[in-house]
Amino acid sequence: MKIIVWNIESGKSMDILSGHENSITSIQLAFGDLYSGSYDHHIICWDLDTLEERLEEKEMMRQVHIESMQIEVWKRQLKSNAGK
Repeated sequence: MKIIVWNIESGKSMDILSGHENSITSIQLAFGDLYSGSYDHHIICWDLDTLEERLEEKEMMRQVHIESMQIEVWKRQLKSNAGK
């Protein structure tokens, strides 16, 4: 089962935490970490510092992807305009 991390301002999914094998029954923030319990009889401690680093890395990768797409569109426009 999964925990989906949402950006409440944008309403977009930011990350998915996978680890439980059965339905998640509880989630709690404590001591700077996120804890989840499940019917699989396990409690997982999710390190929020690590999660924040993953989110920052994903955002950086998303920005690089957007920039590369913008460059590709720009190159196509240059080729199209050169052929006219």
